[in-house]
Amino acid sequence: MKQIDKKHFIALMTAMTEIYGKKLSSQWLEIYWRSLEPYELNDIKQALNAYVVNTDNGQFIPKPA
Repeated sequence: MKQIDKKHFIALMTAMTEIYGKKLSSQWLEIYWRSLEPYELNDIKQALNAYVVNTDNGQFIPKPA
């Protein structure tokens, strides 16, 4: 991602954390940004969409690994 994507990334991650009933902290967001920065924003969107509908893994908030 590029710096220009950060606003959209924040919106995406905010919505994703709300699905799991969590609040987004600036520290949490920074960890995710740095972990996912090498990837394209559209790829991240697709991966998160696939994750949240997965009945096994999607019941937990995703963690960078």
